Amino acid sequence: MSALHDEGLCQAIDSEVPRSATHVGIVLHDVQGNVVVRQAKTPKFGVTASIPRWRLDGTEPAVALKRCLEEQIGDTAASVYPIPQTWVTENSLTFYFIGVSGRPERQPTLSNSEARWCDQQEAIGVIGTSQNPTSRNRDVAVLQSVQETVPSSYRRVLLVLSELHQMGFGRLRVAPWMHQNGYIEPPGRWSCAIVPAVVCRDDHGAMTDSARVNALRSALASETHHDPWVTLGSQPPFGWSGTCFESPRRVAELFLARFRDLCFMGWGEDVAYQGWYQEMLSATAPYGVFFPTVDDLACVRSAYTGNEASRLAPPPLPRH
Repeated sequence: MSALHDEGLCQAIDSEVPRSATHVGIVLHDVQGNVVVRQAKTPKFGVTASIPRWRLDGTEPAVALKRCLEEQIGDTAASVYPIPQTWVTENSLTFYFIGVSGRPERQPTLSNSEARWCDQQEAIGVIGTSQNPTSRNRDVAVLQSVQETVPSSYRRVLLVLSELHQMGFGRLRVAPWMHQNGYIEPPGRWSCAIVPAVVCRDDHGAMTDSARVNALRSALASETHHDPWVTLGSQPPFGWSGTCFESPRRVAELFLARFRDLCFMGWGEDVAYQGWYQEMLSATAPYGVFFPTVDDLACVRSAYTGNEASRLAPPPLPRH
């Protein structure tokens, strides 16, 4: 499902786009970092290749962005993040977003025949052939400006743990899960908890022990239907309102503020896990995630990577 069906995200988009903007656009990526470029069959004003965008004309920005995805590209977005700059030309003021496709495969089929997937350098080259120097220079600059931005809300949750490790909470772990119930579109829906290692299973360091999690809930007086330290797949991390566009570092700071006792249960170093975790981030780059499966306790599997790679699970943290 497109992230733009979420009311809170749409409100955040509408608030983010300056009133002076005349257009919104999107740099849409697939799971391996390829980007959509639109090559018009009938160029206007000499624009032969460009980043897709849509004129506002009084339309709410979130609605215009959704129409841009549907009509200029022919795809959906699982998440979108603003590029904090308005790009000004003589005839337009465009505010761009970066997003990741709502489909998990590499280079999903696009329903607009003028849209095509390119890797980053190819996209810059294709746009560089456009006959309109103003739009060409703008679009190349936009592509270059987003090269370090992660548009996947799933991936950003994994990066939150990296930030917490850097803050000294090295004995915190992720306990991810891929829900594959029949009512959820393939390949499922990923969720992830950030928990102290003491609640992980003795035979698998990426899965929690239910009795230990119950003890954690009691210790933290958590009585909600879903544990508040679990993110359930929506763009706002952990379902927190007003945080749709926050950076992993800022979310880590908020996580510490909200779950201080939980975090300090994970204070200290776990060199083996922290090393394994960075290896997993590298193995699933740029936007992939990982999760264990109950029928194979020897590894964790990857998703949203464009492949079916699996990796050995880390050893559980020794208990004393």
